Amino acid sequence: MKGIDLQVDIPASPFYADVDEEILTKMLSNLMSNALKHASQKIKVSLLPGSDRFKVSISNDGDTIPAKYADKIFLPFFRIDVKAQGSGIGLPFARSLAELHKGTLTLERSNTQLTTFVIELPVTQSHVFVIPSAAQETSSLVTAQSHNPAIEEEMDLHNR
Repeated sequence: MKGIDLQVDIPASPFYADVDEEILTKMLSNLMSNALKHASQKIKVSLLPGSDRFKVSISNDGDTIPAKYADKIFLPFFRIDVKAQGSGIGLPFARSLAELHKGTLTLERSNTQLTTFVIELPVTQSHVFVIPSAAQETSSLVTAQSHNPAIEEEMDLHNR
């Protein structure tokens, strides 16, 4: 196994986000696996928190991806080097998971000699739901019933 210098850049203060842990792990595992396959000496992982969205970037110092392939690498089964290990479904799968969570997965184009992938996700997911306790459910039902004439009439008929 080759010696890789792993640099991790995370904020000193805790950061919390509503994310599906299993889905985020799948996305990050794919990107880390690719970084390990292609890195020469260095991998850098960064967390960039924000108030509405956050980013996780994973960079490696291996061969950069030519600009002409920047969009194609996200197509299923596309591989720059057909002799290299892999099936060409990891990046498209990770991108689709990010998009399902109202986020993005992009290849960052920069002047550095690093290949950098960035996952950007909302801090709060819109489809997160909370199962109310029995007391909250009853309270909500009473509130909803008290403002609905049809329900009030039905309740009156049952109470006679």
